[in-house]
Amino acid sequence: MLRCLFYRLRGAFAKRSAGIIRMNYSGKQALCLYILVALAIYLRFLRGLHIFTSYEELYRTAARKLEEEAPKVSELDCRIFMNAKNSWNKTLDGLSKTQVKENIVYKGSCELTQSTMWQVPSSRLEQNFPIAYSVMVYRDFDRFVRLLRAIYRHHNVYCIHVDQNSDKEFKSKVTNFVGCFSNVFQPSVPVHVQWGLSSVLEAELVCMRALWNHPIRWKALINLTGQEFPLKTNLELVNILQVMAGQNDVWIDPCTYDGPGDYQDELCQSITPEGFRDRWKKIEAPPFKVTPYKGQVHVVLFRAAVDFILHSFVSRVFLEWVNKTNIPDELYFSSLNSNPHVGIPGGNKNPMALKPSISRFKLWWNRHKHIIKSCDTYVRNICQLTPRELSAMTTSKQLFANKFKVDLKPAGYSCLEEWFYQRVLMELKTNRIHLDLTYYRKLFAQE
Repeated sequence: MLRCLFYRLRGAFAKRSAGIIRMNYSGKQALCLYILVALAIYLRFLRGLHIFTSYEELYRTAARKLEEEAPKVSELDCRIFMNAKNSWNKTLDGLSKTQVKENIVYKGSCELTQSTMWQVPSSRLEQNFPIAYSVMVYRDFDRFVRLLRAIYRHHNVYCIHVDQNSDKEFKSKVTNFVGCFSNVFQPSVPVHVQWGLSSVLEAELVCMRALWNHPIRWKALINLTGQEFPLKTNLELVNILQVMAGQNDVWIDPCTYDGPGDYQDELCQSITPEGFRDRWKKIEAPPFKVTPYKGQVHVVLFRAAVDFILHSFVSRVFLEWVNKTNIPDELYFSSLNSNPHVGIPGGNKNPMALKPSISRFKLWWNRHKHIIKSCDTYVRNICQLTPRELSAMTTSKQLFANKFKVDLKPAGYSCLEEWFYQRVLMELKTNRIHLDLTYYRKLFAQE
């Protein structure tokens, strides 16, 4: 089209100069056309400099960069663990103790940090579905940065809560690092967190409030700790969240008294003969006839549910009651989400259905025999993940893995990180997800 305009102008002016016809263009019209031609030539020039780049070109460039810089475990072949779900032996156990060189991300300056794999391009689908994250951290700075790198996208938003009990060096490192990114921040009033008390829940709510007030209009919120790692890429997460169609993912422990399971069966009796009632039985009955359900603090909440939690009268009064209980963070979200009469958007309409949760791959003591035969180490009845669990993690339907200890067989964390980035790389090369969504469609089918 531009070439046509150019020839038309050239011909018209040539004829005018030859006296053949009278020029039909006014001086202003000719000037405008010349400007359009010049602008088109300039834009072609800029495109040649890659200032305007197509999605395909961005993806190819990012894929090449990721192939060069993605974390890789050089000390062993991680694939030997991936297919060992039911065939763990002494050889594999010996290999799982291999000390690997951990991939350090933070380079000491914002420029160097941002140049290392932070600018993974996002599809339009991802950009139209921003996710909010709250991340609770208190130690292990390098692990925290590796987690954030894996979940980071420029259109998402991240609240990083540093436990006020953390040492000064850790706090300083996190503050300096967070300052490198416009969509990553710390809350203005952090909390001194103590396990089992209301401070755990308050830290979560501090970030939730800060995220609610952030200008990025995120669609769903996921809360994490620094000891976790994603099992799904950002593109996979967005696809799953869209399938969920506003339904929150909040787990109920089947061993809860009045819960979806039989709390009097042999397994539950070995864990909690009281069905967790001992956590609240010495205080007054909960308000609004809420049935308490023990769950976990890990949740996936859609924006409307967060609005309810932060601003409704019911949630505020229930928070006052739950803070009197033992380990309130394991009661608050699960109880609000699973009492349909309180009216939380996206809540569980049938708490007795024993619906599985997808928030976490988390192995509780004596409950995981159907997934893996045994676990090396437990902390507060939670299995600390190692290479032994890699096969189960990488084939699970859950979104994030909880949890890892830095000094316990770190090859498991590094191998999972290597596996994760290979999935990201595969998406960049093919421009599509490699995940069957059938399970999630069935799980979140509208009732």
